[in-house]
Amino acid sequence: MLQQKKIKLGNYYSDALKAAYHFKQKNWDEARQFFRRSGEAFMKYRLYDKYGETKVRNFLSGSHDLNGTPKKKNWRPNYSALLTTLENSNDISQDESLALKTIETDGNHGMHDLDEITDRLETEANIKLVYAYSRKLTVSLYKSIHKNVPEKLNDAYNGIVNADVLEEHFDFGEVLEAADNFNNRNQYILISPPNDKNTSVDLKSSLARIPWSFILDFDPKTKGQYGLFTAFGAAKDSRVVPLVIDQYENHVSLPVSTSGGRLNWLFANGLSESVGTSCSDFRSWNKRKYGKFIKDALRRFMTDSTNEYYIVCLNVEDRYLKDIIHSLTDIEEVQADLVHFIFVSTDEDYLADVSEEAVEYSFNSASFKMSANEFILGVEETMSCASSIPLSSVIVPSKASGKLDCIDISSIVSILKDGGLDVVHASIGATAPDDLRPSDTFFRGEDIRWFEISQEVEATRKILDILKNKVRDRMQLRQSSKFLLYHDAGAGGTTLSRRLAYDLRKEYPVVLLTKYIKGVTEDKLHLFYTQVKTPVLAIVEASKVNITTVDALVRNSNSNKARFLFVIVERHNKKVGFTEQQNNIHLSDTMADSDEKNRFVHKVNLYAKNKSDMAEWDKKSPNQCEVIDFSLAICNDDYKQEKIEKYVSYYNSLLSQPLNDFVLYVSMIYHYSQKEVSDLIFRNLFKKDGKVIGLQKYLRSHYVEEQALYKILSNVTDEAGKQTLWRPRYARFADAVLQSVCSVGGWKEMVYESSINLINSIKSNQQYLVDDSRQILISVFLERGKEELLGVEEAWSKDNNTHFSQLLEDLGYSELNQRNVLSRLANSFPNEAHFWGHLARFCYEKASIPKHFDEAMSFVQKAFDARGEKDFNLQHIAGMCKRRLLEYYKRENVKLDFEEIKDLTEEARGYFKESRRLNSKNIYAYISEIQLIVILIEYGKGLSPYDTYRKFLFSRDNEWYQEQYVSMLELIDETRILLSQMKTLGNTQKTHKSFDYLNKSESQSKNFIDDLPGMLNHLSAAIEKALYEERPRLRQLYVRYLLLSKVKGDTKRLGESWGLLTEKEQEKVENYLNSNIQQGNTNLFALRYWFQFIRKCRKDTPVDEILSRLQTLAQSSGSHPIVQLEANYNILVLKALTIIQDRDYFDADKIKEIKDLAFTCHQQSINDKYIFDLLVNDTDISGIVPYNENTDFSNCMRLHGTISSIRSMAQGEIKLDCGLTAFFAPSKGNFVEGKDETKEVTFVIGFRHDGLFALEVKAVGESDVVKTSDVSEELKEENAIENIDNLPIDTSSISSKKSDIFEVPSENQQKFKILGKIKL
Repeated sequence: MLQQKKIKLGNYYSDALKAAYHFKQKNWDEARQFFRRSGEAFMKYRLYDKYGETKVRNFLSGSHDLNGTPKKKNWRPNYSALLTTLENSNDISQDESLALKTIETDGNHGMHDLDEITDRLETEANIKLVYAYSRKLTVSLYKSIHKNVPEKLNDAYNGIVNADVLEEHFDFGEVLEAADNFNNRNQYILISPPNDKNTSVDLKSSLARIPWSFILDFDPKTKGQYGLFTAFGAAKDSRVVPLVIDQYENHVSLPVSTSGGRLNWLFANGLSESVGTSCSDFRSWNKRKYGKFIKDALRRFMTDSTNEYYIVCLNVEDRYLKDIIHSLTDIEEVQADLVHFIFVSTDEDYLADVSEEAVEYSFNSASFKMSANEFILGVEETMSCASSIPLSSVIVPSKASGKLDCIDISSIVSILKDGGLDVVHASIGATAPDDLRPSDTFFRGEDIRWFEISQEVEATRKILDILKNKVRDRMQLRQSSKFLLYHDAGAGGTTLSRRLAYDLRKEYPVVLLTKYIKGVTEDKLHLFYTQVKTPVLAIVEASKVNITTVDALVRNSNSNKARFLFVIVERHNKKVGFTEQQNNIHLSDTMADSDEKNRFVHKVNLYAKNKSDMAEWDKKSPNQCEVIDFSLAICNDDYKQEKIEKYVSYYNSLLSQPLNDFVLYVSMIYHYSQKEVSDLIFRNLFKKDGKVIGLQKYLRSHYVEEQALYKILSNVTDEAGKQTLWRPRYARFADAVLQSVCSVGGWKEMVYESSINLINSIKSNQQYLVDDSRQILISVFLERGKEELLGVEEAWSKDNNTHFSQLLEDLGYSELNQRNVLSRLANSFPNEAHFWGHLARFCYEKASIPKHFDEAMSFVQKAFDARGEKDFNLQHIAGMCKRRLLEYYKRENVKLDFEEIKDLTEEARGYFKESRRLNSKNIYAYISEIQLIVILIEYGKGLSPYDTYRKFLFSRDNEWYQEQYVSMLELIDETRILLSQMKTLGNTQKTHKSFDYLNKSESQSKNFIDDLPGMLNHLSAAIEKALYEERPRLRQLYVRYLLLSKVKGDTKRLGESWGLLTEKEQEKVENYLNSNIQQGNTNLFALRYWFQFIRKCRKDTPVDEILSRLQTLAQSSGSHPIVQLEANYNILVLKALTIIQDRDYFDADKIKEIKDLAFTCHQQSINDKYIFDLLVNDTDISGIVPYNENTDFSNCMRLHGTISSIRSMAQGEIKLDCGLTAFFAPSKGNFVEGKDETKEVTFVIGFRHDGLFALEVKAVGESDVVKTSDVSEELKEENAIENIDNLPIDTSSISSKKSDIFEVPSENQQKFKILGKIKL
């Protein structure tokens, strides 16, 4: 007999016995319940008997009908549906049908209020009738299988029955019900006990039929012969993510996977193979901090997205189990009602104890008295084996061999998923899915699937070829960059992007970036690139990964010398004009021409059931035909070209209020963020008898509403195949829903009330946010154009209503409502520091009186209190609040006392300085402080009696203002250094804006130099008369102004000034700079300018003297990491030069010093792979030449060394004769791993932040003649700077050439004279 038939026969026997017992005890409700369950068991037995296990299991799950045809939507058959099915197929007799109907009818009776006595008598009569029919049904069942009715069951029907029958048979169906049938939409966690040798490995392997996402394995011998790890075959399963205590103790970021298909396997009591990791008792286990290790891992796992978690505990000792329960209560983001414990043990006292513990903390709990063996047997009997699909090859293009080829990356596919990367490989879409036909999915509004793309289900868009050509062009760039695919709502942007990915998958490696996890996504992108070693096409939905993040990924990829083209699919706002450029394209929601229209009409002919409306399209011009019209015509024969608003409004009217609210929230979220959303975030909307049941259970008993809901919304699974997510079927439906809730005035009249309700609804379900709901709230309320707004104020613009999210703008100019929405958001989730930051930002940007700034600072303090004090963005917000207050006083002409101005300025500067300390690469904190000082000096002068800035700044009363001015000049220098480094990663929107802000600030500050000759004369005289401690600042200003005077005040040409100084001026500058340094003043300005001076004017200065002062600069610039980096880099270069000069062969101490410096620079650098300088000769510092594409390389000296390692075609090392090590790219000289190690070579040396780099490497014996074009091309590739955003960059603001460490050179920089070629 089939396993399921055995189970259902056992279920029938058990339920009938229990029904007979309760009947005898006159427990009518209990008797009715078990009679009904026995009826269900009878009907399922008959179905299994006729149709077999697979078909019936799929039928009962709601996925297919009994003929094997997929259903449009899961709908699990209830008692009535089972009976109708059996009757229609004549699989039961008339008597059996009557008996089953009687059981159903009585089961539907409830107590009435009219006459209690009459009702009781009626109930007793009905149940007796059911009793009689149940007996007949029992006889019929056993007769059909040629068996007698079991004696015990016969006795029960005769009244001979006692309470023992209640323990007669355990129904594993109760476990399945408690575990939601181990549905893949949930997350399942197994807590497994120490090894039980009584359970065979074969039996344990049955546990793998459950879709576990996490296993806490307490068996140190789990990898042994009888272990669970062995039973699962986990050692060879690439989906398994091992988690060990060493990772936690060594402070390694735990690689917990939250993606579908991966299995986190945490060794909860170590491994016998790893000595010292397992503990013999709870005390030592706790001392080893296993509890904290488990809590940290579960926190990472359970705070990524909103899910229901089912935790199965197989008789794990109670102390360990209680510790885990307590750990979950400490994870604030975990909602107790979404956690379900399932305890399994034969010890009743144990079950009562642990269940009570779980319930005490408000977790759901179900206990089952059974052994682990019985549980596993139940799994084996009721659950089919997971489909064992052999891991097929995942073939992608690659240049790993040095030429374009293909490789199989199947071993890392699941690892890439952890970073949100889905690989579009050669065979994707080759297998047809065994479910619905295209018109039931794609044309219904869901994302197109790869099989449908392979079958060309969609209509080809006119711009496809143009798009592919533009992308191919961008793929040729020598750096990572981005390309924007803009699309109108409902135009099919996602479909077009996937078609692009599919069509180009054999030309380039292609991935879809489906989510971003800080640190993880970067690592997985790098892993993929190191495998393929050729430019990668990455498709990104802006709704899933915002543009700010993509910009950061571009910079990160460039710093790693990895080449990606990120194609960003973003909805275009029709209100904003569109200008097509080489790095973007626009997809319209209307037909481009008649050919495109005809292709859509052809699809309607193929797939639509009702073609009656096609004649109407013949009358319309292409630009009158929208994409959505064709989709609806195919999928909805009831649409008939009516207005979308009417269509949506009609189906909305069929929904209950909870479903109406759900549809509104889903549509609102999609309208403002294009994000899909889990129904669990809104589970509190759906209740029964006051108890929250969630959407899924609600729909099971509301069939008509479910059908109406699916006319408006689409239900899909996320990229992991776990979460069930919702969105409007079409983007236009979201707008229609928003309009349908408004009786008058349009959506914007309701946006405030709906916003407050949306926040309240999410708050009622989540006291603390997990990542997915946090990102939804950020996207809807805080982002604009998929960009984060915190900390990036456009300081010189006051049209600040456009500096907030689209939703806040839709609230119009009602600042009270705007503020109330942000206030409700922050107060609802007080632990979200950034929410307070955004509220503070709103308050100071909208402030009209000083009190508003105080209020803003109170919100900043709340952000700090919410663990935000170490957040550089929030420190920047605090600085901006103080800066805006100073602007307010200046604008309103408020006459503050000097001390008040000083305190306010220094507070603001303190916050900006702290922001830079937390993130030295935060360019906005530099620029905002520069702007602050510009405002300060303008304000101070306006309050003073002086008519010129020279008089104001050099008045003895205003020395503090002079100090601020000097600080501003230093900040400008630092900012230019940082921007020049940022630019080596490509010209992004961020660098373009930053250059623009800096230039505007400098332009403002030029007003302070209102009389340059007069200032020089004044300073020259003032230095002689000034107090000793005042002189360094005045000398510093003199040098600055003298240099400016040489280029007529043009700061962009400052690099030319040194070469224009007369001999007398050089002497004066040298004297001033030396005086400042010798005075014991460690002023960074003096040291930096001195180094520039000797490089340009005193090239014969001994290297030891230069090194001494550079080391002073490095030691004194701890609070200026950008300056410190440049100092350390030049120390590295000069020390390397001395080693090469002195021929110090293998001086271990000096070699180690170079390695340490390279490591320090690597940690500080933005782009440590950029070649800044070349070694032309080793006579003195003049032999170190800044990289310049126009430099004549033919006279560069060649050094000699030996190839020490080749790790790949892109990574190798050469040991120089003097003992130094240089990186090189083996592919450039056709050097091969496993063959050319130890080969002697000659080469040109370049310097990067991470050390030496060998260029134009040649084997000894080959021609040593350097072809300028060869070296130049190699340098261009290594130092590629692309205009990756296709921006109109003003190249005069910064050159791609690096003059020296502390300045950005001009185009007119003088060329170095090549003295000759020196051979070692």
